[in-house]
Amino acid sequence: MLRRLLRNKKILFTIIGFLPLTVSVVFTPVYVNYLSLKDYGFLNFYNTFLGIIAPVLHIGIKDGFGFLYWKNAESKAQTDQFFNNSFSTMLLFQLATMGLFLFLGAKVLPMWFEVWAQPEYTSYIWVAAFYAFFLNFNELFFYYYRNTNEIRKFVQLNVASLLLMTLGSFLGIFVFKLGLYGAIMGKFAGYALVVVYFFIRQIRFLTWNPGPQFIRQIISSGFPILVGSVLGAYSSVCDKYFLQEHFSISTLGVYGMALTIVYLVEILLTSFMHQMLPVTLKKIQEKAGADVIVPPIKDVFHLMALFSFVVMAATPLVLSLFPPDYQTVMLYVPYLMLIPFIKFIYNFNVLNFYLFSASRVFLKAQIISSVCTFLITFLMPPVTLIFGAVVIALCYNLLQLLISYLFLVRERYFLLNNRALWFFLVLAVTLLIAVGVGYHVTGYSILFFVPFFIYSVVVLKGDPDFFNKFKQSLRVAQR
Repeated sequence: MLRRLLRNKKILFTIIGFLPLTVSVVFTPVYVNYLSLKDYGFLNFYNTFLGIIAPVLHIGIKDGFGFLYWKNAESKAQTDQFFNNSFSTMLLFQLATMGLFLFLGAKVLPMWFEVWAQPEYTSYIWVAAFYAFFLNFNELFFYYYRNTNEIRKFVQLNVASLLLMTLGSFLGIFVFKLGLYGAIMGKFAGYALVVVYFFIRQIRFLTWNPGPQFIRQIISSGFPILVGSVLGAYSSVCDKYFLQEHFSISTLGVYGMALTIVYLVEILLTSFMHQMLPVTLKKIQEKAGADVIVPPIKDVFHLMALFSFVVMAATPLVLSLFPPDYQTVMLYVPYLMLIPFIKFIYNFNVLNFYLFSASRVFLKAQIISSVCTFLITFLMPPVTLIFGAVVIALCYNLLQLLISYLFLVRERYFLLNNRALWFFLVLAVTLLIAVGVGYHVTGYSILFFVPFFIYSVVVLKGDPDFFNKFKQSLRVAQR
């Protein structure tokens, strides 16, 4: 049965894309029992920081690769040459930007982030530079293997990342007993080894002459997306910036645990999108009708919703095994769980942008949402405590969704306007808000079990084809 399931590319891309991202989630029980609340708070900050500096190092080349890929996919030879040129260009520029970061990082970063001003964490700045360097190349390999259906390499990249990051974390924490240092360095070492291996394999086929015209083209296409990515990276962590600015780093530990629970759903969403977005984009380009495009999207939405409600139901049980400091996490999970649903709709809006003639739309949309988020963060009173961070996170994602719609008023190729899908979206959002308010008032953790049952019953009555197709797919896999 498992072999038949893995032959299905939709399932394969979802599962394999899901695996490497789960390392931090899988090790969460280890972290909370072997690291102090302060160290766990820094670990959350550190992982967030990587997402901020990684786009700066590649100066938009990785974004340019994503934007121009579909215009260079007419033949395998053209695609391979485009990847080789992108790879060599990114290597050249990343070596320069990483050197600059290593020279200035420890001097500049403490001016922006209170955490980096603490001497005990300064050494991790150097590790972050190399980690971000490898992170960018890993993502370049990831998208290239996925888009070109290089399934064997795709599986090798992701499974190897999972195994070696897990092994590195295990050695750093349990064998060498290095605490926070072991958690960060062990995971980094495992991740770096995988990227270096694929790096060496790719170098054998490289042509080191992308040419100035190609360099100008990929940077000019990617730079607007880069600036938008950097703005997005900063504005997407305004919630954490708000906490580290006004409270102790231990507060980031509590909030980070709530985000980690929600992140499990976001990982699944990301994995779904790895398979769905390229397929949907091709359908849009081929001018397929909504009756062809929407049904698979609706099925994925149901899977994501049911999975999120399963995670919700498991939250009280899992947190009961954690130290008492983490029990307040349940106050924030229902509201933060709204974010994957917002991102679901936003991802399909952004598909339209890749069909526009210019990539500047990414920058324009991101500037507006970032400025608004910065203003909300600045005005958020510290008396709101962690709920203030929750509001900031929700506002950022809602702003992105709203602004994406505004940029599609005049020109759009596809919008999710299916009534049934919107009904289930409203239902899911209503259930999450009701659980959040109900738990805040009563403190009854039993409420976390309710959304799964209600949503399942409504789907069974309102969209029975979903469960029928799911059962049918299992029967086929068992044959």
